[in-house]
Amino acid sequence: METMETRESPMKPNNLVTYKQWSHLCATLVLPTAVLSLPKISFQEAGNGGWLTPLISGLVGLVALWEIVLLAHLYPGLRWSQMLPRALGPKVGQTINLGYIIFFWSDGLLVICEGLAFIHTVVLPLTPYIAVLLAFCATLTYVLWIGMDSLFRVNALMYGGLWVLGTVMVAAGLLGPFHWGSFSPFLEEGWGGVFQGSYVPMSWYGEMMVLSMFLTHVQPGLLQLRTTVPTWLLSIGLLGVVDVVTMGLFGVAEVSRQMFPTYLVFQYLQLGDFLHRVEILFLIPWTMMIFFKSFIFFAAAVQVLQDFTNSKSPRPFVLPLMGLTACVTLWAFPVSQQLPDFLLYVFPHYALIFEVVIPGLLWMVAQWRQRNTYPRKARFGCVTSEEYGK
Repeated sequence: METMETRESPMKPNNLVTYKQWSHLCATLVLPTAVLSLPKISFQEAGNGGWLTPLISGLVGLVALWEIVLLAHLYPGLRWSQMLPRALGPKVGQTINLGYIIFFWSDGLLVICEGLAFIHTVVLPLTPYIAVLLAFCATLTYVLWIGMDSLFRVNALMYGGLWVLGTVMVAAGLLGPFHWGSFSPFLEEGWGGVFQGSYVPMSWYGEMMVLSMFLTHVQPGLLQLRTTVPTWLLSIGLLGVVDVVTMGLFGVAEVSRQMFPTYLVFQYLQLGDFLHRVEILFLIPWTMMIFFKSFIFFAAAVQVLQDFTNSKSPRPFVLPLMGLTACVTLWAFPVSQQLPDFLLYVFPHYALIFEVVIPGLLWMVAQWRQRNTYPRKARFGCVTSEEYGK
């Protein structure tokens, strides 16, 4: 009988990437949506202490990465959807996998809705929304069909572009009329406001958990937490700079009122008479990152579907899934305010369960099985994933 480890993988062995390239996806998962929405959300709740919310919420991302590392050590060579049946048994594991199919797919759907709302409003206001949607979904379908061979390497190039974005944001703060008075009094809403403003972004950082679906695409070796920390720090630092600059230039009240305050910073910045339309430096990498982020979640959903149905290839699920996505996107959030309200009041409550709670529980179950089944070996950390399957 064919097992999950021997079924067809979307990447060939000679095209496997390094853990460093794999870790670069951390920034791609957090920044596209957070860089647009974080200033508005954080300052509404935390006042002038909103610039601290990336640090507080970023700790959840570090916990998610730590859980991935621990599970990768316990189940080497397996991805998340293969770990669940191995640790919990086929029935329970596959039932939870069904929930992750819905979660990954719906998360990708939300990324498309949020990304296309910005693109249609700011970049292509005269283009019919359905045309933008179909073009985006058709491109996603093609990339999902051909596989993930080049995604990690192209994303690694984007990682370098993030430093350019950070430099431009710092330049905007230095060249513009930066108002230091916006930071006084310090923490006007107190630490309670900071923690309250960090709750929604926690679910964005927790999305790093989806990287556990791509552990089978990485070259053999031992995943270490320090491999992922630089990208994690970059995402926190860049979002912190975004918050500080937007608050310094526009003030807390104006940032809380605007829908896309970060984009206003790039529109505001001009370098003399020779460099205008600096917002293009933001639009190009941001559009690519929003495409990569949506691709990551749909690729994860397709792979869970492959494991759930015990299929040899993920391709049969690509066209139906993307067709369903295009249809649902058209009527999911017909009123412009419904999507922000959903992301604020609904998404974080269930997302953190899938992103942090369930992986943490799985690790504890695996540790309990290890100590009860192989007590002597567990004491010295010698139990392998093959022994778990016995």
